[in-house]
Amino acid sequence: MRVDVDTVRRSFRSLAPQGVKLVDTFYDRLYTHYPEIRPLFCNEQRLMLLGMLEYLVSNLDNEPVLILFLKNICEKHSQQGVNSGDYVKVGWALMESLEEVSQGQWTDRQMEAWSGACDYINYLITEKILSMSMAGI
Repeated sequence: MRVDVDTVRRSFRSLAPQGVKLVDTFYDRLYTHYPEIRPLFCNEQRLMLLGMLEYLVSNLDNEPVLILFLKNICEKHSQQGVNSGDYVKVGWALMESLEEVSQGQWTDRQMEAWSGACDYINYLITEKILSMSMAGI
């Protein structure tokens, strides 16, 4: 799976100064469109989201590191009742939030790059990490 890592990184860096607004917009969108997901998230996660995004963006081209990081996140989330379908919702809310926070500067190329990154992360979660968990790894 090919991801336009450079575009994802550049666009994320350009929005980094608006990190608090990005996080607030993300949770507003997520909870508005998927209110059933609200109980799965705690306030601590709100504070950690930007750091997790920075780590994911920094390591998009390092699959072994991503898998270890995502495996840890998935283990914590599964204890809270998060399932694999919820990650798609999170990706959708993230992309909408990135577009909104960019205030009209969001391009088709950025949307495609972030869509590819979200698809890649969902692939790693569903095809690699969950299969590892099912195999007891």
